[in-house]
Amino acid sequence: MRKLPISILALLAGLAPGPFLLAAGTDSPAPSERPADPDYESGKKAIEAQNWKTALDSFNRVASREPNNADVQNYLGYAWRKSGNLELAFKHYDEALRPLPGDSPQIRNFVLHAPATQEFMRHLTQLMDYLLPQYVEEGKAHLTVALGCTGGKHRSVVLADELAAHLSRGGYRVTVRHRDIGKE
Repeated sequence: MRKLPISILALLAGLAPGPFLLAAGTDSPAPSERPADPDYESGKKAIEAQNWKTALDSFNRVASREPNNADVQNYLGYAWRKSGNLELAFKHYDEALRPLPGDSPQIRNFVLHAPATQEFMRHLTQLMDYLLPQYVEEGKAHLTVALGCTGGKHRSVVLADELAAHLSRGGYRVTVRHRDIGKE
């Protein structure tokens, strides 16, 4: 084990890449169970029939009553994507993911499959791989790395965990603290 303890702090700072979308690449949404709602059921049937206009109309009615319903937002994103409007699809996929914590598999996939995130992590890990042996050689006893995103609950959590895993594989002792993950 190398002698340089590293703390990674995920915080609110606005440093991480912007929002990206994995959900746009999936074949269909996977909503959880919910009570029957005529508009919701109509929207699901329209999705199955690939009738995007009816799906959008039905799910928009549900969303007007339940704007924070992640399943409805996911279906709206899917229907907009299939209709060819990626801007609205991204908006609804983003809303569907918003209530999830940064350590959820859905958020991890969302963040890690974005090309910009992959490029960011490649550069970050190369920088750490270059710098850390020099810190050890200079006799440094501790290093803190802070990563942030707009809210401190999603991207920074995933990036901090990924960096920690990378550094741990390199033999460093790593502590991760997600400062803002529980904030509303």
